[in-house]
Amino acid sequence: MKKLAILSVFTILVTYSAGVSAFPWESLKDCTSSKLTVPQKNRALKLMGDISNYHGCPQSIKKCVEKGKNQTALFAGGMICRMILDGAGDARIKKAVEERGKSLHPFKANKFNHRSALCTGTISTNTVVIDVFSDFKCPYCRKILPMVKDLGKKRSNIVVCFRHFPTLTHGKHAITSSLAAEAAANQGKFWDYHDLLYANHTKDSQSDYESFAEKLGLDLSKFRKDMASRAVRKVVSADKGEGLKAQVRGTPTIFIDGKMFTMKYTLELFLSIIDEQTMLRTGKK
Repeated sequence: MKKLAILSVFTILVTYSAGVSAFPWESLKDCTSSKLTVPQKNRALKLMGDISNYHGCPQSIKKCVEKGKNQTALFAGGMICRMILDGAGDARIKKAVEERGKSLHPFKANKFNHRSALCTGTISTNTVVIDVFSDFKCPYCRKILPMVKDLGKKRSNIVVCFRHFPTLTHGKHAITSSLAAEAAANQGKFWDYHDLLYANHTKDSQSDYESFAEKLGLDLSKFRKDMASRAVRKVVSADKGEGLKAQVRGTPTIFIDGKMFTMKYTLELFLSIIDEQTMLRTGKK
């Protein structure tokens, strides 16, 4: 009886190990699977077997990966692998995969109007557009926007577009900051002015705004006129209106090709989501 028990355990271990070895780990996206220990790989396989794939294959992530015909599963499996290496618990991993599915495959993507002066590049059929609804007085925006703006250094097909979403939560100067930035945009200096506003977020007077304009060599008379104009106020209001229509409730709120990004903001995750969205643009699943 004892020998049978030992033999049974040995058989289970061999079967388990064979299952781990047979899985195409190297095909997973954005994860160095060779860093996973055997117990971690077994855990990853269980999670991938328990979680349904969110696009293009109606089975578990594990089965979709094993079939080798579904790119979405490779991204989802890679995220599970990466989160295990980062020490995340099962509940957190399952929630992250669910949020990834919602971010990349909402019921409906939003269609936004874009102004070239507020975008980092030219939008074309090949670009992934990142819309960032932001408030110049939002402290978290100051941390996130530099990272988002620099995504173009990592992926050449990215265009980042700033969207005004001033809120009273961040004080009365949120609106005037947006008006000043839009006045600078009328002279082709939006992003330079954008950077000055965030770098000097405690400076809120009209003389401060005009000082920034002078520093950038703007026509001060035109800047003052535009900042006080109804036309500029309407542009800022239109941006906020588009945000409200798209269910923006706070700042920063980010959309990737019109799809609200609801996950934790990290560079690694941004790049992974952008790569998957780029893949989806080609018609693959």
